[in-house]
Amino acid sequence: MNSQHKLHDVILKPAFFENKRQATLLRYLDADFIARFQQDIQQQRFSGIQFSEWQEEERHSDFDDRPVLRLPTHRAFHIVCCEVACNRLGEPALDPAKIASAGFVIRRESLVRIPLRNKEGDGFTQDIQEKKGVFNRLTLNQKSDGRTRGKPQFTQVKKQFGWILEDGEAIGWQHRGLLKDDPDLSRRLCRNGVLHRNKDQNTYSGEEIHPLHPLKIKDKQGKCRTLLFGYVPLGGFYYERQPEFSDDEAEEIDQLSTANLPWPFGYKSGVPTEGWNSDDGLQVNRGRPTVALATMLSQLVNRYHLGEENLPDNSGLQQACDRLDFYNPDLIFQMPVLPVSFFSSFSGVNEIFQQTLNAGTLSLQFVSAGLSLGQYLKDCFAQKENNPLVRWIADVEVLADSVGGIENLPQLPPLPNADGNGVLSYSLSVSESDAELLRQQLGARLRNLTLATTREIPLPKFGQGRQDTYRIIPFLRSLTDQGGEQITWADPLAQSDLFRVAASFDPMASRPSLIPMPSLKDLKRGMAKGASILTPGDTFALVNALKLKKGVSEDTVNIDTSVASTVQWICSFSLPVVTLVAMILLMIMVSLLNIIFFWMPWVKICLPFPSIPKGR
Repeated sequence: MNSQHKLHDVILKPAFFENKRQATLLRYLDADFIARFQQDIQQQRFSGIQFSEWQEEERHSDFDDRPVLRLPTHRAFHIVCCEVACNRLGEPALDPAKIASAGFVIRRESLVRIPLRNKEGDGFTQDIQEKKGVFNRLTLNQKSDGRTRGKPQFTQVKKQFGWILEDGEAIGWQHRGLLKDDPDLSRRLCRNGVLHRNKDQNTYSGEEIHPLHPLKIKDKQGKCRTLLFGYVPLGGFYYERQPEFSDDEAEEIDQLSTANLPWPFGYKSGVPTEGWNSDDGLQVNRGRPTVALATMLSQLVNRYHLGEENLPDNSGLQQACDRLDFYNPDLIFQMPVLPVSFFSSFSGVNEIFQQTLNAGTLSLQFVSAGLSLGQYLKDCFAQKENNPLVRWIADVEVLADSVGGIENLPQLPPLPNADGNGVLSYSLSVSESDAELLRQQLGARLRNLTLATTREIPLPKFGQGRQDTYRIIPFLRSLTDQGGEQITWADPLAQSDLFRVAASFDPMASRPSLIPMPSLKDLKRGMAKGASILTPGDTFALVNALKLKKGVSEDTVNIDTSVASTVQWICSFSLPVVTLVAMILLMIMVSLLNIIFFWMPWVKICLPFPSIPKGR
């Protein structure tokens, strides 16, 4: 007894109304596109612009003549359509009852440059010639005898990448091979070609699929046809959960972390030709920091919030700053000079001792004041919104702007005490090793911050680069005579043409959006209602203190909001006013920018638009 399922052979092919041998892509410009498509098919309206001419309008890419599909934000919607038939004489339409499910995947196609290996075997791989149907091999600079000589020869291989989901979460484009397996990982392809469903897994894992719906109609000759159609979603994003940097990228980030910091904490002016100088060590002299330390403090406070609680990512920088102790310059411990022979008996003589052996006395100035730079930052952040160091940095930026840069200041104001009362009177010195450690930790912190930010930023699914071309590939799960399932993928002739996807800001893809402006008489009609803002009591006290003639003054900024009522306020504004203010501000900004960039011909055009009576 033969228990093997008998497979019902089916084929996917272009729709019967399609002149070209490709799956049909249609474009509609209204939201009711599904009903419009069904009506067009039932009434045989195949001469409409949505069936043919629209692709010629969309060939405006900077790289090639591929059509550029618009996004739903452009109020454009696309449908893919193909036909399914039995692989028998005459190709009769497949009964929709034989369709278990149907769908399509969107593949990204790009050319990848890989090295070749000649017949002598020069170490380069050449294993792509058997992968027909997915890769197209284009050999570059190959000799007539089939071998490559001299420099390594390369081949451009066209690879396909699928949009992969893992437990329902998108993880991005990954390389996909031949079209034979089911895109759903919970299904298993047996040796006899029958699919079995795994019902234990609830969340989807595999290549993202989009549904196709069957539609049975008759053509003009009266022949039955079974079409498959579906909406093409052109949005989506994913989060890079495990981003990694190459060695070159990591080195570039390390350079960026210190590019804006002066020596010895960075390389803004380059490394001094004489290397480390003894004058580089003193960074705070009786409370007054150097430009290098002030610039680094601004970065530590504003970018990394070093010293703030519950920030474990700052542990490396915190440890480096904890090594730097302030000292009291008025407390100097002196001792008489001892003979050089006394120190020569010790290995690794301290650098400070060596530099001062020939002086009259040996001064040890590093008498710790019991306060490190790391602890100082912690004490400042403990003041919450009254952080004195934040105010000091803001004051220094104002002074620097007034003289054309912080480097032009004759001297910086002294650092404030951590409690905000008075100024710091201590000094601070760093060694060459301390400065190098800070540079390393700044690079590591920037890399970690970049990786953390990358994990939180949604990356778009469709790109607009030269290599970002896409293709739609339909598939069908049909029922066998015994009730099992088999999967059938569309061959290259039944797949869609390559296309590109427009960016949301693409001016060639945008459509006019009509925003009616209110009349001036609408400003005085009715009450202020429409745009309502829920305002906390302290914020309302600050906003309510604004004076129309004075604007934002120092008295307004320093208002005591702690005594404000805890009652929340709802502030309502008239929609005509909001619309007019937005329009006026937009025109002011465009006019100002037009003075510099001459944008006006590209950003504004005014045409007369007559008032059309209703019913015309």
